[in-house]
Amino acid sequence: MGVAERAHYSRLPPAGGSIPASSADSDFGTSPPSRRCRSLCLSIALLLLIASPIVTIFYINFFVIEHEDDDTALMYSDRAQIYSIEEFLNKDSSFTSSQKTAVDKSKSEPLKLVCYYNYPQHENNTPQLLPENIACDLCTHIIVAFASIKNNSLQLNEDIIRTITEIVELKKCNKELKILLSVGGAGDNDGFVDMVSNHTTRKTFIRSVKSFLTVYSFDGIDLDWEFPTVGFQKPGNHHNLLSANDNIRKVDKRQRQHFTQLLREIRMEYNREHKPYLLTVAVAAPSTIVDSAYDVEEMNKYVDFVNVMSYDFHSYTKYTPFTGFNSPLYNRKGEVLYFATLNINSTAHMWNNKGMDRNKIIIGLPTFGHSFTLVNSNNAAPGSPSAGYGKLGHNGFIDFIELCHFMNNTDNERIIFDNETASPYFVSGSEWISFENMESIVNKAKFIKENDFGGAMIYSLNSDDYSGACALKTDGKFYLTRYVNNALFDYDL
Repeated sequence: MGVAERAHYSRLPPAGGSIPASSADSDFGTSPPSRRCRSLCLSIALLLLIASPIVTIFYINFFVIEHEDDDTALMYSDRAQIYSIEEFLNKDSSFTSSQKTAVDKSKSEPLKLVCYYNYPQHENNTPQLLPENIACDLCTHIIVAFASIKNNSLQLNEDIIRTITEIVELKKCNKELKILLSVGGAGDNDGFVDMVSNHTTRKTFIRSVKSFLTVYSFDGIDLDWEFPTVGFQKPGNHHNLLSANDNIRKVDKRQRQHFTQLLREIRMEYNREHKPYLLTVAVAAPSTIVDSAYDVEEMNKYVDFVNVMSYDFHSYTKYTPFTGFNSPLYNRKGEVLYFATLNINSTAHMWNNKGMDRNKIIIGLPTFGHSFTLVNSNNAAPGSPSAGYGKLGHNGFIDFIELCHFMNNTDNERIIFDNETASPYFVSGSEWISFENMESIVNKAKFIKENDFGGAMIYSLNSDDYSGACALKTDGKFYLTRYVNNALFDYDL
């Protein structure tokens, strides 16, 4: 209310009275008040009508779309309305009721068992897991790893194309099986960095993804970029967190934002084409990386689920020269501050507290272990000093099949189960190995169910006992993965 209006209403007489003409005229002129009010209202309405397009254009340009200096990346704002997939489908009348129902059901989806599979390299003469040796009912989702990015597009070599063709055959005996392609990996960050940098390069990538999904009949794409805004380039095929050979690389602090934009644009393209493709992301477990690398609440709007790499919590590095568990369920009493968060329980709840839906959190369980060389073989407790990697495995990584072969052929050994962390470790002389066995893997699968998380992720089928060659062969092939399957879905395999 304006000053003149407040002055006018303050002089109103009691009900039934009237304002003397002279008094009214002295304040407001000679026109009747109602006519003056109508004129004022019409003027304001006309002004708003003219100004509203200008205000809208100003808002879009300065708050929703930000033009960068060297590119035209589409930005998002907290004040801009960004639809999740559920909101998008409910607003879009072109979707059928059955499609809307399918999305509604996704809120109460059954548990998932997501299994990573590293494609075999045919120039490698060592024994490898082939697609035909994977049981079609072992996992609910199989993610083939890893495709790379070149010239802002998916790069597929002959080995991965051959694997893709063969892995799709598994759907013939399990129509419910979902198969995805993982892009990136720990040793392939450069292509990702260049691709996410602006809207044009992201568009090129999305076009290549759409083409791939159409040609090879895959169910979706998994993005494994380790990690936006974190300056480490890690060698090897494992989802490993740290290595003594880490190389520092220059990072752009806007990569976190660009990565979220990529997720948004992929989801929008899926929605535009009315395709039920899956969009998943392999994500870090330590809070220090999560805080700097991911906008969790925004990611939650666009991803179907995230595969949390809740392993490699402890491995030998020059910064951590002591023994520790690869994938502990809980922390030990002696672990405090940051080290107390390096476990499955803390990581899973942290992702949920930061904004990821509980049923979208798929918890990673490793089939590989980490080896250490003890400084003193008489001091073998968890946290004891280590002089380097163990003799077994490669750079501290040891596959389950190699470990069980070693355990079957050595007499001087001890296997201890740590109740605090629900994890076992193996000691033989100066060799100290953190690994998984039936008891630990079942405990972790039960934790997932009891806490209503979305399921388990296995990394990887290749490092499990896929041949059934161990003394545990009576339990069949894929020893660890089958125990997770059994615990999640409550039946014996």
